[in-house]
Amino acid sequence: MGTLSIWHLLFLVILGLPGFLPLLVKPSGPNRFGPPASPVKFSQAFSLCMRKYVDFTGRARRSEYWWFYLATFLISLVISFVVSLARFIHRNAVLISI
Repeated sequence: MGTLSIWHLLFLVILGLPGFLPLLVKPSGPNRFGPPASPVKFSQAFSLCMRKYVDFTGRARRSEYWWFYLATFLISLVISFVVSLARFIHRNAVLISI
């Protein structure tokens, strides 16, 4: 049970190799998505994402995706800080009032 047999290794290679083939073989031909898009700024990216939030056609720019990811991360960080602060104040208020 502690070691892998030759059959285990063969099974892993047969199942794992098709997953790595796209990384080994470079695609030929032009980019099917067109020319590279120009980067956008933070405010533009956030407003674009909020307008196209449920529009599943087309593609987002790389900068648009990462700026929106950063914005949602920062918003969740602020919300978690506010909730932690509210819990801390509530616990201390209960202890002081007793």
